[in-house]
Amino acid sequence: MIKKRFIPIIIIIMMMFSGCNKTYDYNGYEEITTAIENYEKLSSAKIFVYDIDENYTMAEFTFQIDENKNMLYNYVGKEDNVVYKEYHNGKELYYTTDGKWADEYLSSGENGYYGYSDTHRHSMASADIFYKNDYAVAESDVKAYGDDTKIILTFDPAKVNETAEKTVEEKGKFVSLKTEYVISDGQISQYIQSAEFEKDNEVYKESIKVEIKECDKPQNIEKPDELG
Repeated sequence: MIKKRFIPIIIIIMMMFSGCNKTYDYNGYEEITTAIENYEKLSSAKIFVYDIDENYTMAEFTFQIDENKNMLYNYVGKEDNVVYKEYHNGKELYYTTDGKWADEYLSSGENGYYGYSDTHRHSMASADIFYKNDYAVAESDVKAYGDDTKIILTFDPAKVNETAEKTVEEKGKFVSLKTEYVISDGQISQYIQSAEFEKDNEVYKESIKVEIKECDKPQNIEKPDELG
């Protein structure tokens, strides 16, 4: 089986592709578009990313926009027993290397790095966490999910491959791709992305679940004790 590659710092397992700017009218389009826009307006939240196939937590991300509109966050990612951490205080980014906090850190405005804010958002707190390629949607299904709404999108793999050149090169061609959104009062509470790839005559599957909790509720972003 082809192993998944752990990509630290930015969204570690979501596949980001460029789609078209054309307006589409498939069932659920407006609900998803509005919910993603609302997600990018959140002032705080806790995000959990799970590997469904291997049943473990891949990432935890907690953020808070402060009174100066800076984004503070704690991040923990895990893959193949390798743990990666970040702490961002709005101006400086601290991170681990080989399981230990690095002696150096990134300071906003130096060496091309700029701190995260309400407008320059971390990928986990932006639309980049969701795969949205309206051009490639083949089927959509909207249904009641308790008091919420569930929207399931099935994509045309040929069209996905057209717009996912980098991912195809790395992981192989898409055989199938499906996403599911659970939307409550205009906010996304759960997102599932399931894909099948073919590479070197082998087909393998990746399924990811994202849970978004405590939206716009105050979060305490603490500096790790190891950093002093």
